[in-house]
Amino acid sequence: ELPVEASTFLADSVLTYNNFVAGNSRLLIGAYSDPVFGRITSRFYSQIVPSNGSQLLEPDAVFDSVTLKLRLDFYHYGSRAITPQRFKVYLVNEEINNGRAYANNVTLALGRPHVAETSITISPDMFDDIVENEKNDTIQISTILNANVGRQLFGQWRAGDTTFTKFTEFKKRFFGIAVVPEDQNDKIIGINPNST
Repeated sequence: ELPVEASTFLADSVLTYNNFVAGNSRLLIGAYSDPVFGRITSRFYSQIVPSNGSQLLEPDAVFDSVTLKLRLDFYHYGSRAITPQRFKVYLVNEEINNGRAYANNVTLALGRPHVAETSITISPDMFDDIVENEKNDTIQISTILNANVGRQLFGQWRAGDTTFTKFTEFKKRFFGIAVVPEDQNDKIIGINPNST
């Protein structure tokens, strides 16, 4: 007889949707090779809503561009080195159900190809300094979306129907976005979804 030590690891789903009522609102994006847990990646899916949907469009307005801006909340996990983090933005090709509790093992259909890509260099020491000293700094990831997506949004706004003024209609026409990290990333960072 030989004694054999055994252990069990139960893989399960973890709820990952934002619960704004409970105050736990943070979007995580990035990738990191953890020495204990292995490769960790985080992407997020989010509905979008026009910030100026109720504003009337000027008759002579012409389309220029649509910019996606994501405000960092200074959370970071991973490498302590100052390194660039790269991301791609995709359109979601299926409706995001507000009544569903999404978990980490759920994926949504994404449109191909990506509609934007961007990068930002992250300094963990700078992030820590901002948090520890309660500085009011704002850092954003900013990228211009593909012109075809922008023209589609602009055309819908120009149509003058209620798509831009009623979120229930807008979310059925424009399902949302997904922000996906590149494989070479070495950090996971937090985005504040409450920021306008």
